[in-house]
Amino acid sequence: MEALWREEEEGALFSARSRENACLWDRLEMLVFDEKARTQGDGVLLPHESIVLLSDEDAELLQLPERNPYAFSIQAKGDLGHNDLHYSLEVLRSNGAVYINPRFRGAFLHIDSETVYRLSLDQYQILCLTQESNQRVPSLPRQELQHYNLIQLSQVQKHAKAAKAKLHDYLSEKNNKIIVPARLDIAFKEEADGGARIAPILLEADDSGRLAPVDVEEFQEVFARNRRVHSIYRGAERNKHYVCSAEIQDGLQKIQQTKPLRPEEKERFKKQPKELFPDRIFCFGEMFTEEEAQEIMENDLPLLERQDAGWLPAEDSFEDAPALQEVPEEAAVEEKSATAYSDRVKGLVDIQRPIYYGSGSKTDWLQGEGEAADDEAADAPKTRAFAEEKASAEASLHELYASAENMEVDPRLAPDAAIAVAAVEKSSRMAATETPQKKHLQALDIKANFENVDYDPNRKKREGRVDPRALRENIRLLSYQEDGVEWLFQAWTHGYRGLLLADDMGLGKTLQCLAFIAGLKKDSSHAAWKEKPILIVAPIALLKNWQNEYQKFVADDVFSDIISLHGAGLQNFATGDLTPNGKKKLEIRLPEGAIGLTTYETLRDYQFSFAEIPWGMIVIDEAQKIKNPFTGVTKALKAMQYEYAVCLTGTPVENSWIDLWSIMDFVQPAKLGDLKSFQGEYIAPLKQLGEDRGAIENLGRRLKERLAPLFLRRMKKDKLDGIPKKHVFSCPEEMPAYQKSCYMAVLQAGRQKLLQPLTMIAKLRDISLHPDLGSKQAKAFYAMAPDDVIGQSARLIRLFAILEAVRQRGEKVLVFLVSRKMQLILRHLLQEKFKIQVLPPVNGSIHGAARQKIVDQFSAAAGFQVLILSPEAAGVGFTITAANNVIHLSRCWNPAKEDQATDRVYRIGQKKEVNVYLPLACHKDLGKRGSFDEKLDALLSYKRQLSENVLFPTEDSARDGLQLFDEIMGAAVSAASCYHWTVEDIDSLKGKIFERVIADLYDEMPQHHAQKTPDTNDYGADVVVLLAGVQQGLLIQCKHAEDPQRPLGNNGIQEIVAAVSHYKREYPGVEFTPLVVTNGSDFTAGAKRLAEDNGVKLVTRAALAGMLAEYPLVKQY
Repeated sequence: MEALWREEEEGALFSARSRENACLWDRLEMLVFDEKARTQGDGVLLPHESIVLLSDEDAELLQLPERNPYAFSIQAKGDLGHNDLHYSLEVLRSNGAVYINPRFRGAFLHIDSETVYRLSLDQYQILCLTQESNQRVPSLPRQELQHYNLIQLSQVQKHAKAAKAKLHDYLSEKNNKIIVPARLDIAFKEEADGGARIAPILLEADDSGRLAPVDVEEFQEVFARNRRVHSIYRGAERNKHYVCSAEIQDGLQKIQQTKPLRPEEKERFKKQPKELFPDRIFCFGEMFTEEEAQEIMENDLPLLERQDAGWLPAEDSFEDAPALQEVPEEAAVEEKSATAYSDRVKGLVDIQRPIYYGSGSKTDWLQGEGEAADDEAADAPKTRAFAEEKASAEASLHELYASAENMEVDPRLAPDAAIAVAAVEKSSRMAATETPQKKHLQALDIKANFENVDYDPNRKKREGRVDPRALRENIRLLSYQEDGVEWLFQAWTHGYRGLLLADDMGLGKTLQCLAFIAGLKKDSSHAAWKEKPILIVAPIALLKNWQNEYQKFVADDVFSDIISLHGAGLQNFATGDLTPNGKKKLEIRLPEGAIGLTTYETLRDYQFSFAEIPWGMIVIDEAQKIKNPFTGVTKALKAMQYEYAVCLTGTPVENSWIDLWSIMDFVQPAKLGDLKSFQGEYIAPLKQLGEDRGAIENLGRRLKERLAPLFLRRMKKDKLDGIPKKHVFSCPEEMPAYQKSCYMAVLQAGRQKLLQPLTMIAKLRDISLHPDLGSKQAKAFYAMAPDDVIGQSARLIRLFAILEAVRQRGEKVLVFLVSRKMQLILRHLLQEKFKIQVLPPVNGSIHGAARQKIVDQFSAAAGFQVLILSPEAAGVGFTITAANNVIHLSRCWNPAKEDQATDRVYRIGQKKEVNVYLPLACHKDLGKRGSFDEKLDALLSYKRQLSENVLFPTEDSARDGLQLFDEIMGAAVSAASCYHWTVEDIDSLKGKIFERVIADLYDEMPQHHAQKTPDTNDYGADVVVLLAGVQQGLLIQCKHAEDPQRPLGNNGIQEIVAAVSHYKREYPGVEFTPLVVTNGSDFTAGAKRLAEDNGVKLVTRAALAGMLAEYPLVKQY
């Protein structure tokens, strides 16, 4: 088989012949679209920098070599201070021996003339750094040598650690500890006269890009001993070096030249250090833009930008509670009296370690679509008992709130009740043994309304009106939006503290809110309120939308300014002091009539500064961010001073009704009583009602009545003006025979308890989409006729029937699909069947600007068009009203997520009636509505209807999976109806699945106990087989042949020979016979001689087919 690419100096050049491989070419096209590859002549050049970032599956699809399994050893000759320093790289075999004369070429490692591997990202970085150093060092001026060499070595050390490479002792951190500061901060050292001198603080970027002080006192002592600024400072230990860039040196020079400050100057510059040091190299309190942060990391990684280029964590993804640590005494500020804050603040409290609450927003209890065939973790529980414990952990944790009143809660922790209980107990022990002298980070402590109602603010009636002239002349509200603004105003005049606007997505909550606050501001009858600033809190991704909507809707003469109070916008307010939670003190002074924009996490981190401001109004968008009453974000918001609050969310309940209690406790504290009583009145009864729909609806109606008049939720189905009709069609289709047999094979494995419940559910989900989704490579689907691929899947059969009807109407359609592999396959099928150009799928692998470009091109195109999207990546943030058809080829376990995806089309601005299609794979032998698809559809319908009627929680959980497992397991299964593996099936398998098939095949043999080795660090063996009753075993290297007719070379034989010594140490006394098993027909003559010389047995295609016939293996993945 002729290679479709060749090695070039810059990367892999794919020839024009690559177009003949549709699967490969489609992937290249997507890489070009995302600017990770470029066209060159008639082909495509994939640079080395992009090759090392590819996933193993993409590399396999592009026919690139396997990832290098061997470790590097990094040697050096010469001295760091001289021109003779020279690096060399060695490649280590599994037994520690060195390969002779390996050849590096960009992202490729040539072990010998036949064996080529693809380097990992960190291995490639090591190669680039050492090669660059070897080229530059001989000609560098002597005065630059040590500085350059230390910078390079610091990078080599970092990537060697990540790549698990071996460093020569001279190069190790033990002998050369190198600190390269990215920015500078300052400290005020008190003088006897009350003034201060300025001392530097070095800020180092960690692996995630976060800045943190390093060796504060040690470096200040070193700095004070030197009269001149240096590029390199030696630490107290001779092997430690502080290596400073030119910018850092300039900053240190300015600090050194700054005269001691008089007392009044000290106080002034503490509040505004930027006035003293305006240079960008100074960073006061980690306040910098994402672009600046990226530049820090680019300086740290000069050769290659990592795949997660936005190295600065999104502002809505930081840890919710920092670990316990001390506040430096010289930096701590005097604690303010609680009277300086809201009357809800009762003092300060130590920030505690987190416990789990809720399930978060992702379906983390189930393997991803198309991934269920991958190996389960070695320690994965196999029992139903574990699955039930996992499912019930969420519910039991709600009952822990009383013990965890002051705890921060991180919803990303694993949902294991034992972990949560241990966290509570450990925190209690720590509190009991804490020494009173130790100063911990502290947060504002609030009257939480947990055990009793200890905060119930009085109502104060207000006067005023909403001036309609506050909106631009061309803006007209729809009638239901006018009703919403009037409702907001009535609650305000009646003296309530706030309200919750929970309209369905796409109904214009932002516009209603802006009309209300701008109308109040425009009115002059409430002057005292007009002087107070307004704060809008939202996830960072929505802040730009708020700015755009403000400029689009609000008249120019209403507000004085809209000011960013997050990221770089905080620099203007920074002082030199710290607050009790260890963050910089801000002096926030907004002009009269201004609006401030911030994020939830910024407000939490700088809560002491924000809490000092008497806000006229606080608006929080996506209010489900405060659904957890124990988190720092929630507590910080509730500690704010505000006259009125408006909460906006389309999903007021996700995990449980506690979400609603927490939001309402901010809107109108005590409206739903204390949490303990609320739990007894609503949460506990809801658990006991099971599936008694009538009782659940009665309980939900009681709750909704109690929310009045501070809760408003309108749905699109209520036939509001300006919203077109929506039609939802369930589209059942009988499974084809092959799909049925694969489905029944998994059912049989489940009945035999060979699969744990949730693994079985994941496999049934994948098979219901396509029976080979989890096992075959994408290119295997491309090799088939499109009708054959479609004909194996009930969902695809129905999908293409729906698409044909849409095509005849000349309309556009969105297809939501989770599996990226299936997205690629579907794009190919669409282009082949309909002869149209289909844009690349919108998913998480496409960066934000490219996503919007795809959406814009789709919207602008004329006639029938299909756009494939991931529900997670495109379910929010896009308006695609050019389409009026939606097909959910994959189903979200949370109906709210599915509705969010539909709402990209079904929203204000849509002029046509909207059609939503739900293809369902059915199996008549399982009875009416007996298939996985049908049962999941029924579950989602049940949750959606209850949610619309009584705010029933829609969030998915492991309990949903277990419920479907119980219902599905009632089906009768016979072995005759199950599908068994053939050698022809194996030809199209993914490499990992091939290894698993071989492990299961040998495990079927009498007296054989086979186990697959880990996917990484397997030391050259993929399967270990122990023979019962004897000290003998087999070590198997699995070599999957892309072209079974092409003879295999030495590669697999070399790997399994190298593995023997390691596994003999792992299994003392066991005598192993090495094997190479392949679906290929033969090996080269050279490979056969090598195998014979080393005692390696070769199992080729004919022998493998005979083994599969003798020991039939049911297709379970």
